[in-house]
Amino acid sequence: MPQPETRGKPIILFYSYSHRDEDLRNELAKHLTVLKRAGLIEEWYDRKIMPGEEWDGQISAHLNEAQVILLLISVDFLASKYCFDIETKRALERHQANTARVVPIILRPVHWKLAPFAALQALPKDARAVTEWPNQDQAFVNVCEGILAVVLAWKNEPERGACLGAERTDRAPASRPLRARARILDAALPRRVLKGAATALVAMLRRLDSPGLREIVEIDTSYGVGPDEVRSTKSFPLEFPVDASGRPGPLDLLIRIDSPDFEPHSQTRTLTVPPRGDSEPRVFLLTPAREGSLVVGLHLYQGNAEVAACLLRTQSEQAESDTISRTQALVSVPLAVGAFDEAEAGAEAEAEQTNYPLNQRTPPSAAAAPPPDKAEPTVQYREPSRYSEWTSSRPPALPLPTPRDSATVRAPRPTIALPRRPRFLWAALIGVAAFLGVMVLVTRHC
Repeated sequence: MPQPETRGKPIILFYSYSHRDEDLRNELAKHLTVLKRAGLIEEWYDRKIMPGEEWDGQISAHLNEAQVILLLISVDFLASKYCFDIETKRALERHQANTARVVPIILRPVHWKLAPFAALQALPKDARAVTEWPNQDQAFVNVCEGILAVVLAWKNEPERGACLGAERTDRAPASRPLRARARILDAALPRRVLKGAATALVAMLRRLDSPGLREIVEIDTSYGVGPDEVRSTKSFPLEFPVDASGRPGPLDLLIRIDSPDFEPHSQTRTLTVPPRGDSEPRVFLLTPAREGSLVVGLHLYQGNAEVAACLLRTQSEQAESDTISRTQALVSVPLAVGAFDEAEAGAEAEAEQTNYPLNQRTPPSAAAAPPPDKAEPTVQYREPSRYSEWTSSRPPALPLPTPRDSATVRAPRPTIALPRRPRFLWAALIGVAAFLGVMVLVTRHC
């Protein structure tokens, strides 16, 4: 397998943008950090101009030096005279001379179909603005995939030689169009997956001398697959369409995924292959429906003819969270109802003695009770809420009053200690009354 060329000089990216879109540009730069750390790209934008430097000269110099120029499209970008009339014009001139690649990136919704760059393939997918995606991170991931494909195609294109960005002098004449090109299908699926958890199947088309998907998954670990999990087919020819001038154009192929052991069972995507580079990676999300050995079939079609196919195998396992026993522990706590320990009984007895007159040594319950046929109803006493909770033993039930001429001998009536009104309330009332009196006196005096 040929060695990747990422160890050479990195590709220079130039950002052409409006300062009103600086926050979105910063987010895109964060997503491209992995490419910078891998030595694939170097980025430049106008915020890197040092104090005292001529900003117009610095922008022009870096614009002429960059190999990939990113146009961050928005309504403010199109309204900017410098971005639209100067930077965009020079970028398209270099794109036509094949000394740079211009990539429009739609940040915010705007009508750009009549712009001079409308004929170029834009990012994200289907030229849907980044701010219109439900998740902007997904939009930037799609943009990064497209930029990575452009960078790899630019670095590995054999016609460019060792001098990147130089104007091509050995371009094939129009009378000899490049019609047939050999390609290889790369596909990757993790060796082990979890039942019920979504996993990614990645596929792309590459040239024979390109590292292709192995290099991409090694740089970008978000796909969840490793370079050793990539499977490649044998090379096969592709017929690219040519325009009136004889130049080959991009080719649209169809990828179909047959996955009977996954959900969904079948998926279809369109894959665009440039005539002089690798295609963008295509991601298919699959969810294993059962455990064991699973098989996925990948088929590549050009029109109605199948041009390539491969078979991917994986092992599905049960998730650890599903194997944990779902038994529940039952804890019983005994609650004592109507019973007190010795300490509480002593406290209750002491409380009863303090609630009765000193001359009464026994509680009313110890006195002679009336006969059963003359039993009197009792009144239950409830303490205020600021004390302890309701009890049936403190104080005991009190007998209802009887006529004075009753012959029944009764015990002395116990004294009930009612809660007193808080002293601070009386003090507050006295203070308010005194204040009102003083105010009345002052008013009369005036």
